[in-house]
Amino acid sequence: MLIEYLNEELRLLAEDSSYKPKRFHPNLVRAYRKKLDIIITAPNEQSLRSFKSLRLEKLQGDRDGQYSIRLDSQFRLILRFKRVEPHKVAVLIEIVDYH
Repeated sequence: MLIEYLNEELRLLAEDSSYKPKRFHPNLVRAYRKKLDIIITAPNEQSLRSFKSLRLEKLQGDRDGQYSIRLDSQFRLILRFKRVEPHKVAVLIEIVDYH
């Protein structure tokens, strides 16, 4: 799956191993990169559902059309999916604190 970043910080976390933001613990950054690798290798969002550890959830309300993936017990990666023929694209929106 292709990746699109709506947030420059998410792109830096993914592409620059020397980027170490103070607001994210190193374990969270590691988890983000690991989950991103899984997303990249998946052909579509349905295949992501087979990875129970991702805990992919469809969101509702003001986040209708978006999904969350659990990074750890506290943080979630918010994303949506779109099709850019012939590919599926995961659009990464933000990392949020769910507590």
